[in-house]
Amino acid sequence: MAANGDAVVHDMDKPCHDSVRASPDGATAVDNEARAVETKVAPPPDIPPEEGLQGWLCVFGAFLCLFCSFGFLNAIGVFQAVYEESTLKNYSSSEISWIFALQLSLMWLPGPIFGRIVDTYGPIPLLWPSAALCIFGLGMTSLSTRYYQIILAQGLVFGIGAGGVFTTAFVCVGQWFVRRRGLATGIASSGSSVGGVVFPVMLNRLTDQLGLAGAVRYTMLLIAVCLVVACALVRPRLPRKPWNSNFKWFHPYLFKQKLFLLYCIGAFLTWWGLWGPFDFMSLMAQNAGFSPSLAFYLISIINGASVPGRIIPAYLGDKYGHFNVLTLCSAATGISILALWLPFNYHPSHAGIIVFAIVFGFVSGAVVSLVMPCVAKTGTLDTIGQRFGTFQTVIGVASLTGLPMSGAILGRQNNDDFSGLQIFCGVSAILGTVLYALSATQQTAALVDEFLQNAPFANADLDSLTYELFDLRTPLERLGDSDLVIPAQLQPPILAVVRSCGDALSRIDAVLGKRGDGSLRDTSRVAKARDLMDVAAAKDIGADAETFTTYLDQDTSRVLALIRRTLQQRCFDGCVGIEARRRYFRSQIISIAIATRKWPSPR
Repeated sequence: MAANGDAVVHDMDKPCHDSVRASPDGATAVDNEARAVETKVAPPPDIPPEEGLQGWLCVFGAFLCLFCSFGFLNAIGVFQAVYEESTLKNYSSSEISWIFALQLSLMWLPGPIFGRIVDTYGPIPLLWPSAALCIFGLGMTSLSTRYYQIILAQGLVFGIGAGGVFTTAFVCVGQWFVRRRGLATGIASSGSSVGGVVFPVMLNRLTDQLGLAGAVRYTMLLIAVCLVVACALVRPRLPRKPWNSNFKWFHPYLFKQKLFLLYCIGAFLTWWGLWGPFDFMSLMAQNAGFSPSLAFYLISIINGASVPGRIIPAYLGDKYGHFNVLTLCSAATGISILALWLPFNYHPSHAGIIVFAIVFGFVSGAVVSLVMPCVAKTGTLDTIGQRFGTFQTVIGVASLTGLPMSGAILGRQNNDDFSGLQIFCGVSAILGTVLYALSATQQTAALVDEFLQNAPFANADLDSLTYELFDLRTPLERLGDSDLVIPAQLQPPILAVVRSCGDALSRIDAVLGKRGDGSLRDTSRVAKARDLMDVAAAKDIGADAETFTTYLDQDTSRVLALIRRTLQQRCFDGCVGIEARRRYFRSQIISIAIATRKWPSPR
C-alpha cells in the first residue's frame, strides 16, 4: 500500500491542526465529537506484546510438550505392528486400535475441563501433574503384558496426561500471539512431527536390541527430561482469574454460532479418517512384502514431511487467511489418500508408498497445525480456552470412533484388502473440506456482525453515524486509549479494505482531478470513478463488483468522501507512533462499515 499511497497523496504534508474546524462557541467540531464518542466507546482489547522473549520461550516449551505428547502418539503404527505380531497377536486389528483410539480421544475429550483450568489458574496446576501422568503411564506400559493392562497404562493414564500437556501448550501460546499466531502455533505443533520422526526409529531400534519393554523405558526417560524443561518454560501471559462455580464446563451455546458449528462438523469429519494412514500404513507395507525396517520408517517419513507442513502453511495462513489455507490442505489430504494411497492396494511399489508418505505428511501436518489459529478466530482472546476446550470434545469423539471404525472395516476384509479403509479415510477428509470451505465464507461476516451488535453505539441512530463521528482531521495527539478500536480478529479483513482503498483512491483521483467536494458533484466523473472502484475492489480483495457498486450507489458522495478521508491518515505519519496511527485507522474503517452497513467479501 505504501507504493499506492505515495502515488496519490498530493497534499498530505499539511500540519494536522490546519484541518480542525471551529464551531461558533469557540470549541472545535472535532472536540465536540471526541467528547461524544468518549462516553460511548469501550477500552481497546488487550493485545499481546508480539516478539517478546517470554512468548518465544513459551513457544519452545510448547514444542517440547507436543514432542512428548502428540509426537509419541504419532508412533502408533509401530505399536500396532508389534502388538499384532507378538504381545497381542490373539487380538484383532480393531481391538488393538482401541488402545490408540483411547489415547487420542483422551488428549481431546477433557479439553473443556483442562481449558478452563488454564484460563483460570494458568498452566502450572495442570502441566506438572499431567507430565507426571505421562511418565507414570509409560513406566506401567513397560511392565504390561495383557490387553487390559496396556489399555489402562498406555491408553488411559498416558492419554489423560498427554491431553493435559497438549492443551496447556496450545492455550498458552494462543495467549502470547495474535498477529503471528499461525506461525507460533505452527512451530509449537511441529514438535509433534519431530517426535513422530524420532520415536518410531528409536522404538524400532531399541525393540530389536532390548525388547519392547526396554524400548519403552528408554523412551520414558527421554520424555521425562523434555517435560521438565517444558514445565519451566511454558508461562501464561494473562493473570489468574477467580474461580466461577456457576461457569459451565461444556459450552453448547458456542454451537449456536454458525461459524463455530460448521468448523466443528468439518473438523469431526476430517479427523475421523486422519489417523488411518498413521496406524495402518506400516501393517499394509509389511503385508505387501516390504521389509519391517522400511515399513516402520514410513511413519518417520510421514512425520518428517509434516515438519515443514506444520510451519509453512501456518505462516501462509497469517497472510492469506487460516481458514482458506486449512480448506486447501484438507482437500489435498483427501485427494492424496484416494489418488496416491488407494492405488497402492492394487499396485504396490516402494516409490509409490514413499511419495504418498511425503505428500500426506505435509498436508496432514498443516491440518493439525491450523486447528488452533482457526479456533482462536471464532471468538475473543479471553475465552480461547473455553472454545478450544469445547472444540477438543468434538475432536475427542472423532478420534475415539475413527480408528476402531477403520480397524473394523479392515477386519471385514480379512486384513489383506485395505481399499475400504482407504476410501473411508479419503471421503471423510473430502466431506470435512466442504464444511471448512463454508466456514471460511462465514468467518469475516460473523466477526463483523458480532462487533456491530456488541459495539457501544450499536443501537444509535445510523443516520447520525457519518464519517464526521470519527473525523480523520482530528490530531493524533488527542487520541487516547479510550478511542474506538476493533477486535484483533478483524484486522485481516480491515487490511483488505485498506489495500482496496489505496489502489482505488489513486484511480479515483486521476478521474476527479482536484481534491474537494466540488468535483464530486460532476455525475459523469463520479460514475467513472465508481467503475474504477469496482475494478480495484475485484482485483485487490476478490469482492464482487456489485458489492462496491451498491456500496457507492447508496450515497456516492458520502462514501467516496469516507474512502478519501480514510487514506488521508497518512498525513499523520510524522506526528506520533505507529500504534496510535493504527488505532486511528481502525476507527475510520469501522465508521465506513457503520455508515453503510456493508462489508466487502473476505479474501
